[in-house]
Amino acid sequence: MPSNNQNHSDDHFTKTSATIPSRRETYRNQKARKAQKQRHAKASSKRRGCFFWTLLVIVVTLIFGGHYAYKK
Repeated sequence: MPSNNQNHSDDHFTKTSATIPSRRETYRNQKARKAQKQRHAKASSKRRGCFFWTLLVIVVTLIFGGHYAYKK
């Protein structure tokens, strides 16, 4: 009977230790998260740049259009 209890405690230890990532896995996860953040930063930077240029074109068009309408 004691061997059953011992097996049960060994199973619990094995399950617990299997969920802890190794240092290599942790490093890979950190590296993957960093790459994902960089991709997200580039995408938002592109959107911000596109928004800026679109807004600039609209404002310049309105200024020249207003100036033209005023002269007419």
